[in-house]
Order: sequence, then structure tokens, then C-alpha cells
Amino acid sequence: MSYTSPTVRRWLAALVLLIAPDAVADGPAPVTVIQHGPKTIKVRLSVGATTPCDSSANKQLYTGPMKPGEHLVWPFTEACACLEQTYDDFPEVGWSTPLLRCRPKTCIGQWCGPDYRYPISFDVYSKRPS
Repeated sequence: MSYTSPTVRRWLAALVLLIAPDAVADGPAPVTVIQHGPKTIKVRLSVGATTPCDSSANKQLYTGPMKPGEHLVWPFTEACACLEQTYDDFPEVGWSTPLLRCRPKTCIGQWCGPDYRYPISFDVYSKRPS
């Protein structure tokens, strides 16, 4: 039996929820993207531990524009999220290097998995870093 199969991961996640219900009493922490501006850009957000973010191994959550000051929040029950963005010099093309963020792991006995209490957050800026 593989501990990486989707069925086993779901059962193990359910077991964690039963053993430590207070850890996720309000549900798993979300993934958040905050656009700090100053101009509108595009972002691509996916669930999965593979880059680039539009890889077929990932589940796409959102690809589209983000205005300055906009906050996007998604319920999130996975270990990792991937984000790519454009910049104000080429807001429709020219995707950035992917950012991959994963929740810390927690262990119960010999099983280890993502700690759903921890949110994943991305702060994006329309100006390309110098």
C-alpha cells in the first residue's frame, strides 16, 4: 500500500481530523493572495507541489486579473499551493518564476502530513523586483 495514493491520503486526513478535531475546528486554513499594486496584473494559482503552476499535475484554482488592494481567499485542503504572476510592464504575458508554498508537516505516530491549521499566503506586487 502506498501512502501517496489519493485514497490513502484522504483516509489519513480523515483520521487526523478525528484525532485532533480542535486543530481544524473551523476548517482548514485558506490560501490567500493579496495584490499590493500599484497596477492590475494577472495571477495563476493552483493546488499541488509541481511547477510551473499550470502543470497538469496541479489543480487550477484561479487564473485571471487582480486589481491593487484585492484579496483572494480560497478554502484549501491540500499541502502545497503554486503561484505565478505577471508584472505591470507586461500584464498579459511574461509570467514570473513560480512560487511554491507548502504547509508545515505534523506527525501522528509514523504518519506525517500537512498541518491544516496553517494558512498559505502570497503577497504580490505589480512592479517587477529589481
